[in-house]
Amino acid sequence: MQPMIKQKLIATLVSLTILIPAMASAQEIPKRFQPTLDAFLEVAKSECAALDNGIFEVVDGGIQFYADFNQDGISDPIIDTRAFSCSSSATLFVGGTGGHYINAFVSDDDKSYKQFQFLAQDSAVIALGGTAVLVLKHHGTSCNLQGLSPCFAAYSWAEGKFNTANAIIHPQQQTGIDK
Repeated sequence: MQPMIKQKLIATLVSLTILIPAMASAQEIPKRFQPTLDAFLEVAKSECAALDNGIFEVVDGGIQFYADFNQDGISDPIIDTRAFSCSSSATLFVGGTGGHYINAFVSDDDKSYKQFQFLAQDSAVIALGGTAVLVLKHHGTSCNLQGLSPCFAAYSWAEGKFNTANAIIHPQQQTGIDK
């Protein structure tokens, strides 16, 4: 096997090893989350119905994945609104170039969930050192770049909220090879 192909294969396998444990199917919905999910879906359904009596549907399984952000042993669901559709609006839930809403529900001590909403183009959860990290792809303007430029942020859980460094790192020194 060629060295480059072998490196790419190893990188892919490592990525899958990190991502698969953080993901789960919609069938694993914790019972304690069900009332929160029902209320969330009812709001989305009402928003759709308010637009010319639109019909609301959940596509692609609805719940994207789970992660235990606060490490309390309870699965925290993440709902990506791209999984919703409304017959009277093509963009109500999928958004535009800036992205759509990604909702993370983190379990709370009172047996409920706190909802956190992010505007992003895509999302993934990775595990680093046993910590679940929410990685979001944002519109380039979020990083002071052109709109189509890739821009990512990684969010970890600490002190009851999601946190990110939110920094742009510039080179300290420029070096080159003279020809």
